[in-house]
Amino acid sequence: GSGTGGTTLYHDVLPSDTLQGVCLAYGISAYELRRANNFRGLTLEAAPERLAIPRNNGRNGGASSTREFRTMMTREEKIRALMAHVPTRRQANKPLLSHDEARAYLEFNDWNFDQALRNVKVDVEWSSQRSKIPTKSNNRSY
Repeated sequence: GSGTGGTTLYHDVLPSDTLQGVCLAYGISAYELRRANNFRGLTLEAAPERLAIPRNNGRNGGASSTREFRTMMTREEKIRALMAHVPTRRQANKPLLSHDEARAYLEFNDWNFDQALRNVKVDVEWSSQRSKIPTKSNNRSY
C-alpha cells in the first residue's frame, strides 16, 4: 500500500512487492530507493517494512502522488508495472500475468492502472479461492 505523511511519500511493503515493481510504480531507480532507505541487495528482503519514496527532482514530471504519476506512464510502462504488482507462481517463480494479459486488463479498463490492478487482484483472489473448493470426485461420502 502507499500513502503520504506530510510531504514525504511512503510505500508499505507487501509480500507480493518486488524491488523492480516498487521502482516502476514510483518512477525511481533501485539505487535511489536503496539509498533513501539504507538497504542493499537486489530484492526487498533487507528493506524496511515502510519505504520512504525519494523525490527525484522532477524526473516523474513533478507528480505529487502515485496516482498522478501513473496517469503519466506510457502504455508499456503501465503493462510492466501491472505485471510487477501481481505475485508470481510459487512453484515455477513465473509471473501470474503475461504481457498480453496485462495489456488486456489495461485495455479493458481504458488504461486506468489503478482500476486494472483492482480487477487483476479480484481475479487472482477468485482463482485462488476456486482452486480450494473440493470437487465431487474428491469429496465422496460413503
